[in-house]
Amino acid sequence: MQMSDQLSSVVIDWATQAFDDNAIIVWGILSGPVIACLAFVYRTRAYVLWAKDRFGIAIAVRSTLGLLVRFDNAAYVPSKYGYVAVRPGTADLDVYDEVMVRDTYRIDLDPAPKFIVDAGAHIGLTARVFASRFPSASIYCLEVEERNAALASRNTSGCPNVHVLQAGLWSDASTVAISNPAAATWSFRVHASSTGIPTFGVLDLMRQFNMPTIDLLKMDVEGAEVDVLETAPSWIDRVGVMMIELHDRHRPACTAALSAAVANAGFTSREQVGDLVTLRRYPINAISANAAT
Repeated sequence: MQMSDQLSSVVIDWATQAFDDNAIIVWGILSGPVIACLAFVYRTRAYVLWAKDRFGIAIAVRSTLGLLVRFDNAAYVPSKYGYVAVRPGTADLDVYDEVMVRDTYRIDLDPAPKFIVDAGAHIGLTARVFASRFPSASIYCLEVEERNAALASRNTSGCPNVHVLQAGLWSDASTVAISNPAAATWSFRVHASSTGIPTFGVLDLMRQFNMPTIDLLKMDVEGAEVDVLETAPSWIDRVGVMMIELHDRHRPACTAALSAAVANAGFTSREQVGDLVTLRRYPINAISANAAT
């Protein structure tokens, strides 16, 4: 939308100077479709260049033709974990580079995990990594935004151990609404609401899906980690590894909330790359292995 608005502003300024009043009226009627076509061409060209840089011209062309023939908003591209769908002109391409090219969420766990939670699953790319590396694990993906969740379901449709829910991770079982619906696809933030998208607290999720422990808890929830971590004393001793992206740029309390939550939790290592913090206490020993209560 922002790109279309910028194009519209430029073209309308030009038209105002080039044509008389009657022509401007005609242009006003036609400009919507024209701007949409220009934006489509611009987006498609940018996508072809992105794909060419990563996969070569043959795959870039084939992927783009597939996009056009299907009248779909998603293009299929290869990765080391199989083909995945991304939406040209969106932050999906940045997420692809982060997850599939730089392997940001690749992690080695021994023994193999049984339960993984991916909160803030976006379009399911991280879930594809986890499913490929840990095919025996049950993986529960939570994503608040409807179109993201639908694409995550598509991207994990060949992974029977992955379960995608349009829901959020929160302090408790409640409902939230998206605060910034026009944001980039990886930047949706939420606030408490009397109606809207269902949420789970960590213990609620464990009870719902019979998880006595969570071997790997990944969180990228755009500041909602503050709300999730408020209840950490009731569940953190049942988590083996946490991979959590902090969003102090949205809520300055994020780092403080994590520090307080893990202060006496017994994690044996902490690594941080950028905003992504990984804490380990794996395998989970000397903690309650009983079902979450």
